[in-house]
Amino acid sequence: MLPTIRIMKKIEILTRILFLSNILYILVFFSIVFKPELIFVSDGWSGLNIYAIFFLTLAIITSAHWFYCLGFCFKYDRYSASLIWLILLNVIYAPFYYYQVIIKKRPLENDISGKQEKELKNEIEDKYFTDLMRERIIDVLELWSSKDKQKELQDSNPEINITKELFDQWNDFKIETPEILNEVFHENERIAIKEFDKVLNKNNEILKINYPNLKVFVNTMNWYKINNLAIVTLKKIEKIGNG
Repeated sequence: MLPTIRIMKKIEILTRILFLSNILYILVFFSIVFKPELIFVSDGWSGLNIYAIFFLTLAIITSAHWFYCLGFCFKYDRYSASLIWLILLNVIYAPFYYYQVIIKKRPLENDISGKQEKELKNEIEDKYFTDLMRERIIDVLELWSSKDKQKELQDSNPEINITKELFDQWNDFKIETPEILNEVFHENERIAIKEFDKVLNKNNEILKINYPNLKVFVNTMNWYKINNLAIVTLKKIEKIGNG
């Protein structure tokens, strides 16, 4: 659904900000270790200076990032050694863990049996990342298939060019890695999605010079063709997914 897409997108942006803040905190922390006078004022005032306030603010934000990584690890990666390192090294290890698991998407270890890496990947990584990717793509297809949802999005975001947003959301969430695409969708689903992607890219090349506003766009043959193809693609996905 549309709210799901926007919420997931905002969560991704927020966690990336926390990730970068965590790295900045580590740099500031070590600068204080080697030069502790940075957090004290030079005129004898007993309060903290701007540098110290900045450091404390970063510490709070970084703690939020550590709690996020710890929660994610406990829920999806609890049997990896990373859980121990997150507890022992705390915020120092958190950005490394986030990079490996969230950005690089290494296989998760959520099975106490500790069997082969392939089983872990199929059972755990597919359960979280793969299902999430499938849900995102279906959400965008549902948005493209519904004029009412597009108008609803425009009404709630009058300052945004929704035509451009429609194309951007597909580009944000589509899967370009063949191996991952093969895990997320069945063969017939992949054929339908690739056809939709081909048509969408072709129209995007035409429209990206100057995206029309939604009221104009929904009355064009370009919109009609994409809208119909989105409906057809959804039916093929849902039919196979439910079968």
